[in-house]
Amino acid sequence: MRWILAGVVLMILLLLLAGLAGAAVWMLWPMGSGEAPTEPIAVIAGQATDPPDLSAVRAEQLAAAQLAYSGGDTARAIALLDMLLDQSPDDADALLLRGRAWAKQQENLRAIDDFSRVLELRPADIEARDYRALMRMQRRQYEEALVDVGVLIGADAKNGRFWKLQADCQYPMGRTKEALESARIACDLGDADGCELLKKIRAVTGQ
Repeated sequence: MRWILAGVVLMILLLLLAGLAGAAVWMLWPMGSGEAPTEPIAVIAGQATDPPDLSAVRAEQLAAAQLAYSGGDTARAIALLDMLLDQSPDDADALLLRGRAWAKQQENLRAIDDFSRVLELRPADIEARDYRALMRMQRRQYEEALVDVGVLIGADAKNGRFWKLQADCQYPMGRTKEALESARIACDLGDADGCELLKKIRAVTGQ
């Protein structure tokens, strides 16, 4: 009888231990998971969701375009900048460089469009305004060019080249006296081309 009782007690203890072990596993197991999670899966998942460093990608694309432009391959520079601008249409640096590439290809209207967009984004950008003035002058849009040149002179009145550009706009418009004065200022500020233009205007007008 004692052996039977001892066997029953032992079975009860074993059942209790099994129940406790099952409860512990249930508490530690992730809710609703069909498989035990593993650390490598978590690491791989984390790596897959890391976003790319867009600033680094942009810098590489811009550097490659600049290299192509400096090497005289303006077509490649434009193609690279097109891809960059597809992703970031308001990238003023890319627009400025593409405008310069268009200018080298004598695509003045496209260059003007890019420089104009740069100036919408960065109104104080001297380089973009300088280039746009030159493109407008090449298209004989002297009135529009004079507006840009006036801003350039306002930003740096001691730059003789800007005064010479102003004279280059005024002279073909028949504003001879103004062109003469602008060329004189350019020459006084040490711009050699301004001095040559001053001589030319004086020779023609006798002033």
